Amino acid sequence: MSNTPVEFTSFAELEQAAKNGDAKAQFMLGKAYYEGQHVPQKTAEAFSWWKRAAEQGLAEAKLALGVAYYYGLGVRQNCDLAAHWLQEAAGQGIAEAQCNLGIVYSRGHGLPQDDTQAMLWFRKAAEQGFPQAQRILGDAYRDGRSVPQDFTQAESWYRIAAEQGDADAKESLAALKG
Repeated sequence: MSNTPVEFTSFAELEQAAKNGDAKAQFMLGKAYYEGQHVPQKTAEAFSWWKRAAEQGLAEAKLALGVAYYYGLGVRQNCDLAAHWLQEAAGQGIAEAQCNLGIVYSRGHGLPQDDTQAMLWFRKAAEQGFPQAQRILGDAYRDGRSVPQDFTQAESWYRIAAEQGDADAKESLAALKG
């Protein structure tokens, strides 16, 4: 298996470790089912493996569950449960979860709408180098949304995100300078 991590020498070994309760293996098996790698693509099966891993505390699995619940991937959409799992993963320092939690707060999906909390989580993710959060902060500073309008800060966040390949940040940076 080309994408098998070093600790697993075959898909069968990964599957056995997952069945034996290894949280990382459960997460990886869920990802295999989600992506259809070495098994038929089955989002419900992916969700099932991610849930097992998340219940053991694996942050990446908590993020996957939060996203699955938010978009209804392999499970009925449930913004309350999405917010719960995203809070769990964000609290464990996962930048993508922090950014997604910021989105949940900004939209009021599963949690009360709260721009202050949204900006707090966007900033945490941005400071960890997550480009989408950096671009969102750029937008906030450009528009004066939940922060004082500050074109210098907007440009700085756009530049950081653009340097990581965020195409929307590149466009926003060009428009800001144009």
